[in-house]
Amino acid sequence: MKNKTIFILLIIFFIQNKITLAQDYPLASWIGSDTKNYTSANRTREDIKKIVIHATSVENLQSTIEWFTHENLKHVSAHYVIDKDGTSYQFVLEKDVAHHATSREYNKISIGIELVGDHMHNPNYMTDKMYSSLAGLVSQICQKYNIPMDRKL
Repeated sequence: MKNKTIFILLIIFFIQNKITLAQDYPLASWIGSDTKNYTSANRTREDIKKIVIHATSVENLQSTIEWFTHENLKHVSAHYVIDKDGTSYQFVLEKDVAHHATSREYNKISIGIELVGDHMHNPNYMTDKMYSSLAGLVSQICQKYNIPMDRKL
């Protein structure tokens, strides 16, 4: 009975603190987006056909974390964020639909990746570490969902 009580308390703790044990990319740290900023779903490998890569409009990771982890006016999120030092963070599980593209239909069939950097004011924001991390993440997603690595915009 004691073990069952501890197990139930742990589950409640995980739910209340939005902690997941099901991270998709082992090299990413889990942060988790506000639940109003994405749509819960049960997408399968067949549902995901594209990867969308964006640059944030802010210079630092902390601003991106604040934007995604709190309910925001546009209800935006991304599955992954890569910081300037190459560190990857996951905000939305791949089975769920992140709100990263302007098209709802496009969001349903894609994984969204945000690169931290104000591309509008600094077109050279990408670092070698970001490129390296992005290549590893994209490669893993392409293999997992059988997305050809020859796609263009």
